[in-house]
Amino acid sequence: MFRNYLAIIRAEFYRGLNYKIDNLLSIVNRIIEVSVLIFIWKAIYENQTTIQGMDLTTLILYYALAYSLGHIVQWGIDENMGFNITTGRVNMELLYPISYMKYYFCYKIGHVLRQLFVIVLPTLLVLILLFQIPLSFEISRIFLFLIIMLFTIIISFFIEFIFGLIVFYTTSSWGLQILKSALITILSGALAPLEFFPIWAQKIMNLLPFQDLVYSPIMTLLGMNSSHEIITILLRQSVWMILLFVITKLLFNKAIKKVTIYGG
Repeated sequence: MFRNYLAIIRAEFYRGLNYKIDNLLSIVNRIIEVSVLIFIWKAIYENQTTIQGMDLTTLILYYALAYSLGHIVQWGIDENMGFNITTGRVNMELLYPISYMKYYFCYKIGHVLRQLFVIVLPTLLVLILLFQIPLSFEISRIFLFLIIMLFTIIISFFIEFIFGLIVFYTTSSWGLQILKSALITILSGALAPLEFFPIWAQKIMNLLPFQDLVYSPIMTLLGMNSSHEIITILLRQSVWMILLFVITKLLFNKAIKKVTIYGG
């Protein structure tokens, strides 16, 4: 069975390597987006050294990381799920010798690994060289960052899976993908660090799982979270993983009946 998991991960990893131009354009797009934001913030910081406790160098590194990692959590399996549901290919997927959720989790891992090596690391490297961003991370912070990112990948999988399952009811996935991307961009801290939002908005964000997709891991890596805050992040992620798993199972059990109703 483990070989089946590795086969799916490997297939998804290599599948995206065929789209060389698409991957290159994704890197260029990220670099342009981050560059524009950095130039804007440089103008804002012209007459001040810090804003909300962050200096310009830290903010530049924050955006470099946020827009590099954002590619992992903004677009994923829900697009493929939606396409297969609307085309009827989902019937075949349900007959695979591996559960539907496990199949797409392996698909997600392959997607993450490909994005990491093909998009994230090259984008981050170019931004570091382009803006001469200094790197100085503590080993302990890197270790905690990796743990939080592992939980982040699991949480983002459940979020994507839920949005994918909704296509059973809407029969269209494009609008849902745009909605999900917008929610993650705004509420995860990819658009701006959470400190830059009004207090009332921060309170709402603290009740949702999105901040732990981008903001929390990056702030941990930058050394701007205390030990207490890191423990809180890990506990909050653990709770959300359990809650999202339950929601996913319930929604899947109901959504799968739609396939039967439509003759699948």
